Amino acid sequence: MESLALWCGIFGILSSIVAVVVVFLTRKNIIDIIDKDFVELKINELSKKDFIYLDPPYLLGCASYNEQDGWNITREKQL
Repeated sequence: MESLALWCGIFGILSSIVAVVVVFLTRKNIIDIIDKDFVELKINELSKKDFIYLDPPYLLGCASYNEQDGWNITREKQL
């Protein structure tokens, strides 16, 4: 239990630092953060310098987005 609490504490600090850095870089127009559906991503418009991070829901699980059919096998195959 102590190691889990330590890990969560470290993760919380790191995520806070990352959030501050992202806000700074965004305000300085060094990076753009785009939040959109992955099907809207135009891969042919990307360059070698672009970084893409996809964080899809998990198909196997009991999350509310699965129960409401927000993420299903069709979306999973699309990704």
